[in-house]
Order: sequence, then structure tokens, then C-alpha cells
Amino acid sequence: MKFLILLAAILLTPFVHGATHEIGDTIDSYNNVTVYYNGWDYVKSHGLNFSKDGYCYGQKWQCVEFVIRYYDQVMHHRFPSNYGHARDFWNLGINQGGLDSTRGLYQYYNDDAEAPQVNDILVFPFSKYGHVCIVTKIEHNQLEVIQQNIESKSRDIYDITYSKGHFHVSNANGMNKPIGWLRKGH
Repeated sequence: MKFLILLAAILLTPFVHGATHEIGDTIDSYNNVTVYYNGWDYVKSHGLNFSKDGYCYGQKWQCVEFVIRYYDQVMHHRFPSNYGHARDFWNLGINQGGLDSTRGLYQYYNDDAEAPQVNDILVFPFSKYGHVCIVTKIEHNQLEVIQQNIESKSRDIYDITYSKGHFHVSNANGMNKPIGWLRKGH
């Protein structure tokens, strides 16, 4: 019996962890920027990724690497400081709409007066490493994001509510919400 349980665990592990892909496989793209599969061990490093001219995108295939690569290739924005974990993308010392000079982006708090927009970076700094993703679509009081390093789930949907002049973004159960979003200036 123990043998059968062990055999089932070995055979089912790829399905439990979504490992229908190999590390580094393309699993999605947005505006011609590829989302790569990082495997079920989301903290594992696969080395650094660089642009052709040597600009560091970050650790392959982490969420931060995708966001930095996307902003370089699509938004034509290079971060003054592109190092750190996803949680480091948020600066509590910056007021609503203020410029974060370390990222070169404007910062907007969730539950405040500025609505998220397509191509904004949602920031979730509430864990050891945090998480960042890109807003791809906003419609019908929901927004869609694209992300890297959430197993093989490259897209997710968040609800947007508006009350008393403030926008609130959270997932369907209200438990997972960003602290806010970052945006390139005009």
C-alpha cells in the first residue's frame, strides 16, 4: 500500500504543480512580450536575464523580470533602480500620485481617487518577496492582469469597485488586493 501511495505521489506531482511545461517554456504573451514558465518552486533562481544591450531584467522567470522586460520593450521605460524583490516596488513614503524616483514611475494607492489603467503595474508587497503584474484590460468593473511566476496561471481577474470617490481593487473573495499601482508619466 505504501508503495502505491508513493508511486501515485510521484506520478501526480507534475499535474498538482501544473508542470505540463518545462522551465523556460513560453506560456503566454502580451504586446509581444513573452511570459515564461518558472516551475512550481517560485523562489528558484534560473540566472539573470539581460537585454541585448546589457540592461538587467532580473532573475529569470520571476514576476519582476517580466515587468521590467515589459516596461523596457513596450513602454520604453528603464527603471533608474531595477533591483530588488516585487515588494520593493512600493514606497510607503510617497504620497498618492507622487513620483517614485527609484522606479521613475508615479505611485497610486488602492482605495484612493485614481483608477488603475492598462499597462499599470499592480504591486502586492505583503509577503516575503511580494508580487507584481501588468494590467492588460479593464471592463465591466473588472481588470485582467498578466503575470509571470504564478505556476502556469499567467492571467488573473480582479474586481474594481468605486465608492465615495475611491477605487478599490481586490480579487473575488476580497482577500488578495494590491497596495496600489505604478504608472509611467506622460
